[in-house]
Amino acid sequence: MSIKQLPAIGDSNWGTTLNSYLTQTTDNNNGGAFNQFDDINNRPINLTIDDQGKTYLNTRSGNFHEWSGTEWKILCKDVVNVYDFKNSGTDNTDMFEAAIAYARANMMSEVVVPAGNYLLNLTITGSPITLRGLAKSILILTSPSADDYAITYKDITGEGMKLENFTINGQYGRPAGPFGNGIRHIETTSKYGIEFKYIRTSDFKIGIYRSGSQNCKFYDCALSGEVAMLAVNNGSQPSGNDYYENVVFMGTSKSAIFYKNDQTTDNINAKFNHCWFEKNYGITMYAKGMGRGNKSFIFEQTWYEANVQQRSTPVVINGDTYNPTELILDNTEATFLNCLGHNGIRLTNNSYVKYDCTGLNSEGFEVDSSSLVEIKESAGESNIKGYIADFGSFFTQFGQGVNTLRSANNRPVLTKGYQNLFNDGALDTLPLITDVYGASGVVNASIVTGDSMYENRCLRLDFTAKGDSWGFNSSATPKKAYVCYSIAIKSLDTSASNVNYGFAYLAIPGGVTLEDNRWRTYNGICKADLTQPTFFRIENNNPGVASILLSKLQLVEFDTYQEAANYFRSDLYALPATKALIAHGDSIPIAGNATKGDIIYNTNPAVGSYTGWICTVAGTPGTWNLFGPISA
Repeated sequence: MSIKQLPAIGDSNWGTTLNSYLTQTTDNNNGGAFNQFDDINNRPINLTIDDQGKTYLNTRSGNFHEWSGTEWKILCKDVVNVYDFKNSGTDNTDMFEAAIAYARANMMSEVVVPAGNYLLNLTITGSPITLRGLAKSILILTSPSADDYAITYKDITGEGMKLENFTINGQYGRPAGPFGNGIRHIETTSKYGIEFKYIRTSDFKIGIYRSGSQNCKFYDCALSGEVAMLAVNNGSQPSGNDYYENVVFMGTSKSAIFYKNDQTTDNINAKFNHCWFEKNYGITMYAKGMGRGNKSFIFEQTWYEANVQQRSTPVVINGDTYNPTELILDNTEATFLNCLGHNGIRLTNNSYVKYDCTGLNSEGFEVDSSSLVEIKESAGESNIKGYIADFGSFFTQFGQGVNTLRSANNRPVLTKGYQNLFNDGALDTLPLITDVYGASGVVNASIVTGDSMYENRCLRLDFTAKGDSWGFNSSATPKKAYVCYSIAIKSLDTSASNVNYGFAYLAIPGGVTLEDNRWRTYNGICKADLTQPTFFRIENNNPGVASILLSKLQLVEFDTYQEAANYFRSDLYALPATKALIAHGDSIPIAGNATKGDIIYNTNPAVGSYTGWICTVAGTPGTWNLFGPISA
């Protein structure tokens, strides 16, 4: 603080100035204590130029206020307190705005907020500032309008915007139930985010709303409300690229996490590390338009407990109605690492999920025909890491589509005692029916030897038109509720072939593309229709002719989904401990992806030729070398 300069002795104003000097920082009428006030509204208002340098202690903020002769200066270092500023309106918004403006004007980085209850409708724009509560019991309330937000961030111009140590509650002092909204972050072009630390939201319709909001970080927060966090795109700018650590989502009635990017093409991600989702009664997490290819969501050491308690009750979020399940992904990728499994997931529109966690309930999976699931590890089971060459999801009890897992599976003819339907059979002994559902065109079938994945006979099907199909039925009796299938299939065409496969009483999905003319194995589970035979069919999805080979078909029926799932998993775990593909052919491939170590055995070996080819450099189609010359 400054010291007043006294005039020369004898000056006519000497006495007045001396009195001002003596009381510059102390109150002589109060035992010499600091000049002070206990509320900003009680700060003196009648000081003049003669009181220049007079200083008062604000006992609520702990800062000194010095009178410059014309205005007050707050004596603080780096941090300013909202209690150092007055309200001019009916709520507390003005004091927060004044504190932020003062901090920025004086090159300060932080505004602190003492414990108390505040009514706010605050907008923060521009350069970064830290708004920090001094006690976690702080309650910040929305303005009286039910549609307003307590704090709105927009048009942030740099990194470092922070909100720390607040409890933000929409219900305090109001009737029971959610009221208003908590925090909003709106951006149209800026990619600068907000760091949330020790934030607690509750009793809001929307706890945190984000539009075009990216690169936000959440540490040690507890988020609740009807929707705890809702993020949408703002035009072409999506919301996402976020990080969550030690965040608890609990007690939401509609959704804990809700990302919806409708009009964007970017790949957006978010990582959840050591987070907890509990007693969220509607959707635990919804994500749309996060994209594929950059692991849109990563959940690591994350727990799910007692969620989706109102699964049968639709919820309305942002004007749209949803049927709750724990996780809903639409054109989004997610990876779960060392997590405690969730209760239900719905995948649509080319979504992909990879699991390496425990406690999964596969009966809660709902997966459309375009989406994929990779299960790397499950509770009490051996893992299947490295055994899968390409990924798909198995069919679920909900009956949506046939989803597959493609593997480098070189299984024996017999699997756990169940016979391969093609094993050394003749065409007239196969349990088959032709032209399922009366497909037009002609399907020519023949038994082929010498080109089988299992060194047994295989079936060749020549389709003459799109929609031609060939079917097989299981001989298992009596009929059971679930069917496991395993099929080895190969295209004989030089260009990629696309075939559908499925069961006669189900809608056939989009099919699989046999693009590299090598054997592939597909496995799955289907919920059976007890009123129909177990017809399994292959349908041509090419515009014209197509030819394929089938080397293996198993149809194994079970009474319960758990039995079917156990068998299905055991079939995967029995895969050889290598990703290398063992196949047959008469030349090296000219298309498709190859993995180092892939082997193609010569279909027609002869003296002077070679046993086969081995891939030495992975690629499309890779680098292949001859091996094993055959001599007389």
